Amino acid sequence: MKSLIFKLLPHVSIIILLTSSVVINSNNKCNLTIKITDISAIKGDIYIAIYDNQNAFDNKNAINSKRLMVTSTKEEYTLSLPIGEYAVILYQDLNKNKKLDRLFSVPLEPYGISNNVNGFPSFDIAKFTLKKNKTIIINIKK
Repeated sequence: MKSLIFKLLPHVSIIILLTSSVVINSNNKCNLTIKITDISAIKGDIYIAIYDNQNAFDNKNAINSKRLMVTSTKEEYTLSLPIGEYAVILYQDLNKNKKLDRLFSVPLEPYGISNNVNGFPSFDIAKFTLKKNKTIIINIKK
């Protein structure tokens, strides 16, 4: 019996190794859920932009973007992304002109940034790490 176990052990080890590598490869992506709170006006659309580096963040070259119609004081968006670092910027387009209205660079429409930072920070301040399924909450600033 012991000799049979020792004969099968290398084969079992290979099967375990192959199975674990399949699991690792299938987990290269994670779900990110963005919960948007403090929406005061139930109108317009929310535009969400997701960035994966400082250059893209600075040049507004989002790797993923989404438009949500506002139907509640809370909205939610879930997507699948590779493991990595990301920052999210969103705004509520109240007048549906497809841009964040500003006066001398001060937002006139509600907006939000990952980590709920104020103003428009650098990627490093707004970024978060995605290495497993994650939910972030962004509070809309008026």
